[in-house]
Parts: sequence; C-alpha cells; structure tokens
Amino acid sequence: MPLLTGPDTESARRNWRTRTVISFAEGYFQYWGQTTISPANVSEPPATVHPPNASAGGVTYTFDNPDNQWRMLRVANATHNVSFVEWDPDFYLKSVAFSALFDLAADPFQQTNLWPNTSAAERAAWHAELEKEFGCHGHHGTESDCS
Repeated sequence: MPLLTGPDTESARRNWRTRTVISFAEGYFQYWGQTTISPANVSEPPATVHPPNASAGGVTYTFDNPDNQWRMLRVANATHNVSFVEWDPDFYLKSVAFSALFDLAADPFQQTNLWPNTSAAERAAWHAELEKEFGCHGHHGTESDCS
C-alpha cells in the first residue's frame, strides 16, 4: 500500500521487491480431457489413473507430467528484466537437467535461451542467487530468515 498511497512513494518504489522465486513440482501426470477410470481402480491415488482415450488423430494430450518440475528466479529492476529457470525431474534440485535464461525486455515470449552462451562465472552467479532466494523462509508477521 505505501507504494500507492504513502507519503513517500519514491522510497517505497526503491525498496519494492525486485526478485521473486516461483517453483512448480508435480507428483503425477495430468491430462486434457476425460480420464479413463475403471471400477477396479476408482479408489487408487491419482498417479494410477489411466490417461484419457486418444484423440481422433490417435494422440493423447498431457498438460503436465512428473518430469516437468522447476524453479525460477524472476528479476525485474532498473538493470534486469530476466527469468532464470532450472528444471529437475525429481525436484531435488541437486542435479539440474536443464537451465534457461531469458531477457524479457528483448524477448518477452521467451523464445531465445541465453544460457548456452552465458559464461561459467555468470552461470554460477545466477545459480547461487536462485539457490539463496529459494532457501529463504518467512511467515506473515515475522521477518524473513534471509537478508
């Protein structure tokens, strides 16, 4: 609220969060359309639910699966407008399968992954920052355990 209504909106803007961590972990497949559940497996957990019948063209469409697990550092400030993402099918994030770095100012649809051409020092810095921010914890009414 201080950003919008406070007496010192410039100070609020300067102190506004410029980094956000977003993560996604999925435990089982999710499908478009009607899933097939036989009476024998109605009580089984969702991971055992069978995929939907194939489309008229013979394709089964999934919109998520357990291999699509990731965490992202989103940085939006005066010098950066980027997203840095690490994927790990197991979501332990100790063995990253794939990384991506996107300059959203130049590439808002995230079509060009800059990670392959990023120096080893820059890669280490992005990973370290994501690791630090991902590890931060805090609760309503208490200070974050990160500075």
